[in-house]
Amino acid sequence: MIKIFPNDVDGRAAAESEPAVDGKKEVVFAANGRRILVYLGSDVPDPLPAESAELNAYQLFQGLFLVGGQPLYNAAFAWVEDRKTTGTPTQKIYWRHGVLFRRVDPEINQLRLAVQGARSNAVSRAEMDQAFTTGRVL
Repeated sequence: MIKIFPNDVDGRAAAESEPAVDGKKEVVFAANGRRILVYLGSDVPDPLPAESAELNAYQLFQGLFLVGGQPLYNAAFAWVEDRKTTGTPTQKIYWRHGVLFRRVDPEINQLRLAVQGARSNAVSRAEMDQAFTTGRVL
């Protein structure tokens, strides 16, 4: 079931107070900003896989910060800044001039490996996937 509310104080209150159906509920603001859509039950869209995410630099670094805290953010930021000056020509172009960063880009995997530390490969992959999933909603 999908319910539509106006994007005003009463509409937001009604959307937030709408009970979940089968434990599922997602509140989405329409692109035009005039309406609030509330997806309930089986109408809640499945989450997109991290591999389909495209993030800008703000979303990427904010996602890394929210998932791994200050240590992950600092390590990633320092590595990226270093690649801008001492990296390969491809890395320099990617990190200096890139606008969108995709989870499947080889440079993102290089970043993941550079900041992996003592974490296992599986944990490191899951952490980067979570950073992209989190960054997508910012």
